[in-house]
Amino acid sequence: MNAFNLLVVIVAAVAFTAIQYLGASTYVLSMLCLTAGVMIIKKDNVNVTHVCGIVFATALLEYALVFIAPMKGDIPMVYWGTFIFGTQILICYIAIRVLVLRIYLSRKWLTKFNVNKVHEVHLTHAEGIIAGVYRVITIVMWLALAENILRNLAQLGVDKEIADIFYNWTFIYYNYELFIYPLRAIICGLVLSLLIVSSIDTERLEKNQTS
Repeated sequence: MNAFNLLVVIVAAVAFTAIQYLGASTYVLSMLCLTAGVMIIKKDNVNVTHVCGIVFATALLEYALVFIAPMKGDIPMVYWGTFIFGTQILICYIAIRVLVLRIYLSRKWLTKFNVNKVHEVHLTHAEGIIAGVYRVITIVMWLALAENILRNLAQLGVDKEIADIFYNWTFIYYNYELFIYPLRAIICGLVLSLLIVSSIDTERLEKNQTS
């Protein structure tokens, strides 16, 4: 990735970080629109469409959580938080596994549905980095999950004196946006960069095959 492409990622990341402060729903909708737009523009590039499809599906599952969040009702926070963070961890884990296996899965898919494009499958600059970002997000989610359980030990029947020790453990809780928003924004920047870098990746692959 050259300096210009890196600049695209940085500018997009800053922009999408700001968008997220407008609300979770606004961010996820913008993420869905971005990935869908890139998929449409680069519809002839199987690598871009498949990578964007993975990010799109991940964002769509996250969007489902936005609708589920208001349904908490009288459920104790220790259980509700475990459900929300646990679900996000599962979503990220699946996304990571699919991205790691993307080339294999793309070839299997095309072998079944469009064998003429199998030879076009190759690694892009984005999927490895996106998988890495999802890994970092997963770590943050695990920390948030652990903190949520510790802060609400009283709801699990733990002695009040012990529970009170951890009740004010709110580092992740109060800094969640500072950790998660930039990471999600980097993913948006990488998706946007696929409009530019994917053509360079393809040209480089073709040169290597002819040499």
